[in-house]
Amino acid sequence: MKEYYLGIDIGTYESRGMLIDENMIPVADCSVTHGMDHPQEGWFEHDADKVWWGDFCKLCRLLLEKSNIRSDEIRCVGTSALGTDCLPVDKDCNPLRPAILYGIDSRAEEEIKWLTQYYGDDVKKMFGHPICTGDTATKILWLKNHEPEVYEKTYKFLTGSSYLTAKLTGKYVIDQFLAKGSFRPLYNRDGTINKENCSLYCRPDQIAECAYSFEIAGTVTEEAAKESGLKKGTPVIVGTGDSTAEAISVGLVESGTVFFQYGLSVHFFQLLGSDLQHLPCRTFIFLPVRLADVLPAENQVGYCGKYFLNHAYDVILSDHGFKIFGYKVRNIFLGFS
Repeated sequence: MKEYYLGIDIGTYESRGMLIDENMIPVADCSVTHGMDHPQEGWFEHDADKVWWGDFCKLCRLLLEKSNIRSDEIRCVGTSALGTDCLPVDKDCNPLRPAILYGIDSRAEEEIKWLTQYYGDDVKKMFGHPICTGDTATKILWLKNHEPEVYEKTYKFLTGSSYLTAKLTGKYVIDQFLAKGSFRPLYNRDGTINKENCSLYCRPDQIAECAYSFEIAGTVTEEAAKESGLKKGTPVIVGTGDSTAEAISVGLVESGTVFFQYGLSVHFFQLLGSDLQHLPCRTFIFLPVRLADVLPAENQVGYCGKYFLNHAYDVILSDHGFKIFGYKVRNIFLGFS
């Protein structure tokens, strides 16, 4: 019997799934769109159950239907998702509030300022970089300070891929890169939980166990099988964040290689190697570059582009806009070239 592999990625405005065969040849490819909540200035959220898990289940069924592949022919499942989110869940993996999204969400600015003063000269040692809105620990601290009732009920603080893997298998795990990159300083370099550092943010048992993204986290449960259409017992890998998965997919596997990522966020990543453990940086050292000279921040590039499309593009290309912006506006290509 031929074997197939299923991969699904959950993005900011769209999710995509793909089935490949044992020769790594795509046999089915589907996408679905979704929205993003913006309840107040600086806040960006997803309904994790509706968007993350809902899209996952929808894509599973679409791919099986489109490909005519049986669920028992799928050898393994892997997910990638938004990387530095914060989703508090209860013991049954039910979200206690909407997921706080990655660096575009700036609600924890006061916590960032406080932590920067608290750690002082040790900031780079603890975080590997100046503390920023992409650090999940700051979001956990925000919940502790501003939503204590949610904080007290929280069984685990998860990110996107951790939540999907937990929904599929009942196991709470996080991959090495997200743990040691996005959740610093809550994990040690070897992936174990840093109990001393956790004390300021949460209990050590409130964060997921660390594993490598390609390791088997568990198998699809009976409940997950009913909702997704997958076969009970299908192996599920730990998974990872979208940026990590994309970096690997384009060949960022050898020291010195670089790639640019264009999405709602814009980054460039450079793999510096594994011989730099003495540096106060991430174990897998990807360096995001802020594009302040181009747009306000790299986390706003895609959002600005989408806003422009929705609210300004038609006006600019109208006769009125044409007179205001000049004839050259008609030659503008909205996108990246």
